[in-house]
Formats: sequence, C-alpha cells, structure tokens
Amino acid sequence: NGSQEMLKEGSQVSSEMRNLDDLTKTITSSMSSMANEVAHINNAVQEVNTITQQNKQAVISLSTEVNKFKIN
Repeated sequence: NGSQEMLKEGSQVSSEMRNLDDLTKTITSSMSSMANEVAHINNAVQEVNTITQQNKQAVISLSTEVNKFKIN
C-alpha cells in the first residue's frame, strides 16, 4: 500500500512538473515577444524623435525666411 501511495504521489508530482514546464515555456515565449515589441516601440520612438528634429529645423528655417519680409 505504501509503495502504491508513493507511486501515485510521484505521478502527481511528475504531472505538476510537466505543468510547470509548460507554464515556463509559455512565460519564456511571452517575454521574448514582449522584448521584440519593446524593440519595435523603441525604433518607432527614435524615428519620431528624428522627424521631430527635422520639423524643428524646418520651422526655424521658415521663421528665418518669414522674418525677411517687411511690413510697411
């Protein structure tokens, strides 16, 4: 009886270990996906920053050109 009980509990532990392994794989996959998405977001933010700097320079240039006009 003791051996059967140990075998049954060992099977339960084994089953829980498989569940834990599956969860670990799911978490690892999700973390990898999140890391990829963060990289995409970072790239997008850098692109927006570059465009913002270009727009700033364009506004400065436009302002310089507009200031050349005189109003009588």
